[in-house]
Amino acid sequence: MSEGSRELDSSPGTVSLGFGGAHIDIDIGKGHGHHDHHHHGHHHGHHETVEVIMTPNPPPVVYSPPPVVYNPPPMNYNPPPMNYNPPPMNYNPPPVSYTPPTVSYTPGSYTPPSVSVYTQQPSYSPSVSVSIPSYSHRPQLVPIHRFYHSGAVDHFYSTNIGEGGSAGYASEGVGFQLASSQSQGLVPVYRYYKSDFKDHFYTTNGGEIGVVTHGMSGKYGYICEGILGYISPNSIPGTIPVYRYWKESVHDHFYTTNAGEIGTVVTGSSGNNGYVCEGVLGYAFV
Repeated sequence: MSEGSRELDSSPGTVSLGFGGAHIDIDIGKGHGHHDHHHHGHHHGHHETVEVIMTPNPPPVVYSPPPVVYNPPPMNYNPPPMNYNPPPMNYNPPPVSYTPPTVSYTPGSYTPPSVSVYTQQPSYSPSVSVSIPSYSHRPQLVPIHRFYHSGAVDHFYSTNIGEGGSAGYASEGVGFQLASSQSQGLVPVYRYYKSDFKDHFYTTNGGEIGVVTHGMSGKYGYICEGILGYISPNSIPGTIPVYRYWKESVHDHFYTTNAGEIGTVVTGSSGNNGYVCEGVLGYAFV
């Protein structure tokens, strides 16, 4: 028989067998057989009855351990305060005693060191190129007489010395000189008058009043009275600036080559007698 089996005898009883992991119980008993007609003669015999009981393997045991939950207690640690007060440091440095050495000096005994003096003259000669407008000939000049009317509080400028006196203006001399005719680089000085304010106004910018034709009325009620003369718009040799001022309270325009009369030449700044600088009219000839 193979491994794990056992021979059976004919005696009744129970035999247990094991095959691998299986367990078998065999019950053996007696019983009567039947007559086999295929055998010669009469033969009486018996058969064993074998009852096999199979006992299956037990089911596997599965063990699931319960989960372990660990809640550690809170750790409350309050370190003690550290109060450290360093001891005061009292340091008193020892006094330093210094006695300078004695220096003996006799006047007149000092000989200065020799110095090499550089005497070579530089060979560099600077040159400056300046572009200045020039005229082929000096223009014909005409004096511009200055007048003042104290009642009207008006300054008046004219090439005609008799014009001011006939209108009640007092002469204040020659204010400046202008060219009597148009030439290269010069611009006209337009003359205007506003009767209700009794103000004479002069400008090289015809757009300020808007008209440049004699007798025509322009902005602010000023009437063009023609051209006073011709002036340079730029500073060139032989010219000086003519400053322009305005006093709002008395509606008077004032022109002068002497900046000290009003005391300011900065556009927009107020000077003597309440006059405000309005810049430069142009550059008149001297």
